[in-house]
Amino acid sequence: MKKILLVLIFSFIYSQGYSETLSINTDIVGIHQLRIVNKGKKHCPVSIPLIKKAVVCGRLEGVKEKTGVLIDKEALFDKLNKDKKYFFLVRNGKERGGWFLINSQDSPTQITVKLDKGSGNIENLNGNELFSIHQLYSLNELFPPDGSVLPANKIDIMAGQIHINSKNIWKKYWLSNGELSEEAGWIDWASSKPIKLKDLFFMPGSSFIIFHPDPDRDIDIHIIGSVMDFVLKKTITPGYNYVSVEYNTSRTDINHSFSTKLKDLRLINSGFASGQDSDSSDGLIIWNVQQKEYNKPYWLFNNNGHPQWMTAANEPVDVDNAKVIPGTGLIIHNISNPYTWFDGK
Repeated sequence: MKKILLVLIFSFIYSQGYSETLSINTDIVGIHQLRIVNKGKKHCPVSIPLIKKAVVCGRLEGVKEKTGVLIDKEALFDKLNKDKKYFFLVRNGKERGGWFLINSQDSPTQITVKLDKGSGNIENLNGNELFSIHQLYSLNELFPPDGSVLPANKIDIMAGQIHINSKNIWKKYWLSNGELSEEAGWIDWASSKPIKLKDLFFMPGSSFIIFHPDPDRDIDIHIIGSVMDFVLKKTITPGYNYVSVEYNTSRTDINHSFSTKLKDLRLINSGFASGQDSDSSDGLIIWNVQQKEYNKPYWLFNNNGHPQWMTAANEPVDVDNAKVIPGTGLIIHNISNPYTWFDGK
């Protein structure tokens, strides 16, 4: 059985840029041992179970809903590096836990966010919310193009690959050693041209698939980041959603202990649809760490208001206590309308 290692390092206080109405905000920083390749298995689901330390913390002083403009008159946005990619995380109010992908830093006091990227709803912002801004983990950072983590090769089928599902469309990238392509590095499978590495980042709450052509050993890397201490909202769209469970101290069980058990993930309360049969219910597929494969799909029988998880063979199954391991992934098949998964409190 693979051990999941999370080492909590220290706590620190953010006070910069917050108004006097906020006393402190404490983040726990940890190191996670992330399994990216299982011996004998060519495919492995992977997610980033931490977020990067905030580079900016503050309070909004205005919002323009139609254009996605966010305003901070203290000029905190001047701390952002235009060559980096960030997301904006709302820390209180109605939209607490929602996040927006930052599109541009327009000035030291103004940024523009993408309204179609992220789990946030800008219409829920009053323009005075507390916020933090975090840099995204990048492909090049986690899986260097020099082949030191995943193998580089002259042809795609013999190279390490990253498969990302975005709105039911697979995007694939493979690691070239430059022997046949124009240059070494990550190659967009669709275009057969080197991609711009700065443009490929891993979104919060998502999971992806790693392919290794010759998995003769287990491979782990280490991730350093902050542990969430409140809800992280995740948008579940129609179709297959490759999502993840992060370390989150607000996700607790009945005894108020940290939990990643299925019954504590708040899926049912967030909008996961139950039904009379598998065709009328959303579907759920969980990665089995011990078997190193996805479990068979589950669906949710509405059971006259007392939901019961069922197998594809229409047999009741007790999976409430099944753990969704941070750093792996799960698949939610949404058969109806989009909803927001409130993962945490």
